[in-house]
Amino acid sequence: MTADAEVAIVNADVLTMDASAPQADAVAIAAGRVTAVGSDEVGTAIGPATTVVDAKGGAVLPGINDAHLHFTAASMAAFGYVSVDAAAAPSWAQVAASLERAEPGDDGWIRARGWDDVLIGPAQGQLLDVRPGVPVIAFDATGHQLVANRDALERAGLTRGIQAPEGGVVGRDADGELTGVFQDGAMELLNRALPPIPQRTLREAMLAMQRRLHALGITSLTEPGLGPASAGLLDGSGSVAALRLLGDLAEAGELTLRTTVLLLFAGTGGADAAAVEAGLNSGLAREYSDRGLDSALVRIAGVKVFADGIPRSGTAWMTEPYGDHCTRGSLVVVGRSEAERVEELARILELIDAAGLQAGIHATGDAATGRPSTRSSRGPTQPSTATTSSTVPSAATRRCRAWRGTASATARIP
Repeated sequence: MTADAEVAIVNADVLTMDASAPQADAVAIAAGRVTAVGSDEVGTAIGPATTVVDAKGGAVLPGINDAHLHFTAASMAAFGYVSVDAAAAPSWAQVAASLERAEPGDDGWIRARGWDDVLIGPAQGQLLDVRPGVPVIAFDATGHQLVANRDALERAGLTRGIQAPEGGVVGRDADGELTGVFQDGAMELLNRALPPIPQRTLREAMLAMQRRLHALGITSLTEPGLGPASAGLLDGSGSVAALRLLGDLAEAGELTLRTTVLLLFAGTGGADAAAVEAGLNSGLAREYSDRGLDSALVRIAGVKVFADGIPRSGTAWMTEPYGDHCTRGSLVVVGRSEAERVEELARILELIDAAGLQAGIHATGDAATGRPSTRSSRGPTQPSTATTSSTVPSAATRRCRAWRGTASATARIP
């Protein structure tokens, strides 16, 4: 042993993840690395400056890796927005009441998050008239839909004539008026109108979320989607500014979560090869390496690509018609036909592969997950990886139901 351990944990039940010796009773750590395992080796690593922790028989586990955690959005959801989840607001009336009590942020907006239409019923304009004079936007628990009040719609310049973008759904009532509901690709229409999140607010939220994750045993994660197309994903907080803030935290020694980032050059509606190519040529993929940051701590490994949406909003691409819309959904990629969209997706993946990066593919419908993902010529060294699980249509999913109730929607899905 060439140097003393910084920390030694003794009298422990250590899960080693080594099949030949799955358990041990002690572990030593130096410079962020495990340097010794077992009481014999650890004993020789303990020096005058070593902090010795007596685990008293407690378990010591490897840090947990979260392979798909929207860290920026989760940080803001937990520590930056008004909570309107089922615990805080178990009905639409209580969601509205929470928003009536909320204080606007420094930018004059109220941002909330957490409602779930499975628990409190569908959004059908319940928040349109909440807080007159103050723009309000509330994201749901899944991150795939939002509701906005009339002031937010006005700030965004959205009126009855607005059309849903590719892969998006715009909620309307029986008379065709906007209900304030926007799903998947249509969320970008509102997100682009939001003022940028102040860096101090985002920084504090990220550090608070980091502490929460460490308390849960999570020491590393993949942040699947930061970049110039952030308005097309979740709450829009995963901007280039957020990407650079992670680098700032690493430089300052404040980032302790080992973080792998996927870049986002096209959101959940109308992804195209031109946008991805421009993003790859921008040099953003070198943001951390050009700054000399430790790649073991923070690195950019690939590009997030949306192949389709989700079943709940009818934007997942299925082999058979399903849901209230009685459609199959489609690829959320530009193209006038299914064949053109498939070809465009293949081109996007080829560009990512040629750049030496991995593709993290969001694909939920069985038609989307069943397509060949790439025509890579470089073999398995840079594999494309599906970042969300597939959904195969069940009998209930395949059954088309007549649209019930007074609400309707317009969606650009064939």
